[in-house]
Amino acid sequence: MYIKKFIYFIYFFNIQIIFSYGLNNVLVYTIENITDYHNYDTSNLVYDKDIVLNKAEVLKIKDDYNLSCYCKNDICVKVNRHDLPSFIEIPDEKGNIKRYISISYNLNDLKLHRYENGVYMNLSNCTSSTNQLNNINNEFCFTGIFLSFKCTSDSQCLTNKCIDGVCVFNEDKSFELCSDIYSYFAVFSHSYMYCGKSYGDLCKTDEECGSKICLEEGVCGPTKEPSETDVKVKISTY
Repeated sequence: MYIKKFIYFIYFFNIQIIFSYGLNNVLVYTIENITDYHNYDTSNLVYDKDIVLNKAEVLKIKDDYNLSCYCKNDICVKVNRHDLPSFIEIPDEKGNIKRYISISYNLNDLKLHRYENGVYMNLSNCTSSTNQLNNINNEFCFTGIFLSFKCTSDSQCLTNKCIDGVCVFNEDKSFELCSDIYSYFAVFSHSYMYCGKSYGDLCKTDEECGSKICLEEGVCGPTKEPSETDVKVKISTY
């Protein structure tokens, strides 16, 4: 969904932004203030501070089915690969927490305008009694919430590339998706970690992708998942 026209906007508390979306006030959350949105699932944003690994440590992990990590500059944090986050926090080399927009698109998506600048939710705190105060429109009354993925600089993007307000995949190898790759033979199964491009990035071969799956469309696909009946015997490869 794209916002084509801003009628006015108001900053308050230096955190929340309210602007006009059509005729209705919409509350906007961005990379700067996403943690102030009380309904946002911060479990997808905030990493487990007790589990921060480097890439070499991640690649040593075996038989941890469904595990995936985002690695930035050799520092890796776990992510839910069934519900990849739109924003994520990863510490830098000095331990400082850095927040990034992690939802990204490839250059073909950008050229064909196949991307979203955010997600709009039809939520409201307005009632007949709060819509106006003393016959004046109540600026703190909102009729919707917009989670914005718009970037203004490369440093805001996990991929370190912002083009026209959109985070795009970059040939820069500072960011990778590492996934548990499942293998099954007869009654035996095992898995290992593999790092490469993230879902949706352009590819030509399976080996380029963190999932080891390059789809016919030329983009990295989701990681193959083992079923409960597939996983019968684990081969320990520690």
